[in-house]
Amino acid sequence: LDLINQAVIASVAGNLSQFVKIKVRQRLGEPDSDDDGESTKRSEQAAKAAAEVALKVEARILAQARADGAAAAAYAAAAKRKAEGEPPKDRYDPEADAGGSDSESDEDFDLMPEEKEPLPPRGHVDEEPSEAKSEELARWKNEAVCASEDGDLKQSLQRYNQIFSGGGATALMLAKRAELLLKLSRPCAAIRDCTAAIEINPDLGKAHRVRGITNRKLGRWVEAHEDLTEAQRLDYDEGTAAVFLFVKEKAARAKRSAPKRQRHG
Repeated sequence: LDLINQAVIASVAGNLSQFVKIKVRQRLGEPDSDDDGESTKRSEQAAKAAAEVALKVEARILAQARADGAAAAAYAAAAKRKAEGEPPKDRYDPEADAGGSDSESDEDFDLMPEEKEPLPPRGHVDEEPSEAKSEELARWKNEAVCASEDGDLKQSLQRYNQIFSGGGATALMLAKRAELLLKLSRPCAAIRDCTAAIEINPDLGKAHRVRGITNRKLGRWVEAHEDLTEAQRLDYDEGTAAVFLFVKEKAARAKRSAPKRQRHG
């Protein structure tokens, strides 16, 4: 912008100089050349055009100055919030929207403590349920899903517990209950269910994914990275890609810092 402004000023000055020279010659009575009138007209037009460009450049400079001022104000406000310990605005939740942030403040907000509640019943799988039992399990599954969709997570958990006690503790159902347990802030129970699901079906990507996200909530970065890597290998999910990259970076940092802690320990 400075270079453009200087060029415009030089152009304006040059055209005005030519215009003044012609007027002075006319005042002194010097003979005019045939193209003096046309030259004067061109100089006037050029001077006018250059002045208009100069005004546009000035407007751009002022707009940039205002933008710089707004950015500085926003930076100062963010620094003040950080100094006062306020949470960052519009924080992105990687588990809710498959995103994530690498800042330490976001990490603290996303971490989850281990629960104190006892683990729910492990249940069993009835390989050959009766027709009546199959219908009952199907009804409970539907009720569990409906309760979850309505936001009644505790009622949904009760139905899952009934399913498991009734012989419907399949790998997929374990993974689904684990997902629900994580929403209820019960990460240890969620990990137990995922591990049980993987023991039944090691190729169930959902179980690896839920366990990986749960380990991420507990700050177990290396374990989370291993689980999410396997989940993406078995059943790639675009929605998990962002949190996977977030966890990958955290796991790498954890591995780099581990030898340092051992030396100091």
